[in-house]
Amino acid sequence: MKEMTSSPPDSRARRVRKNLRLGMSLAWAASPSSVVRYSALGMLSAAMPPISVYLGAEPVNRIAGARARALDFNNVLPVIVGLWLATGVQRAVGAYMGYGRNLFVRRVQLEAERRLLAKAATVNLGHFDNSNWHDRLARAKRDVSWRPGDLTWSVLGLSGNIVTILLMAGLLAGLHYVLVLLALASAILSLAIERRVTSKLYEFFYEELLAAKGRYAELFEIQAAGYR
Repeated sequence: MKEMTSSPPDSRARRVRKNLRLGMSLAWAASPSSVVRYSALGMLSAAMPPISVYLGAEPVNRIAGARARALDFNNVLPVIVGLWLATGVQRAVGAYMGYGRNLFVRRVQLEAERRLLAKAATVNLGHFDNSNWHDRLARAKRDVSWRPGDLTWSVLGLSGNIVTILLMAGLLAGLHYVLVLLALASAILSLAIERRVTSKLYEFFYEELLAAKGRYAELFEIQAAGYR
């Protein structure tokens, strides 16, 4: 049990990289066009909040400077139209991605099921009498309905998050570079707390999984002894 729960950070990082690589290759095999489309739409949608923040600050700056320079409606009309367009694009893309997510996840699920069945078809029939192998196959069949699709969708969302972070950092740097440092410091604290909680959940999950396997093995031995 300790070997699984107390693995070094580098081995965890290798497992994460491997899972991400395999997940993206699975999504690409399921639908290359969907991967490209939703990545581009995710980055477009992620760019809208920083743009809205920038455009929202423009009317405030122009109203504040109205004492020195006359301000009429035509001066703020382009900003209002820009805010309307940014909000409309963000909502439209969000709605499209929300409806398309189910179809994308379903395609990835079908590709994962196809690979699982193709692999199971090449396995020697004697493995089906192995309780440990049968348990692993049962878990794979149970998780294939949601895990690959959720993993790949989460990875696609990373591109949008990166765009949002870079644009917001650019806005903060335009005010003062110290604001960027403060934002990074607050993010590091949040990441450290989330990492600790996630590690605890990871260890708890595998401890429960190994305990359940032990209980099933005991039950199997008792039943086998009763048949003898």
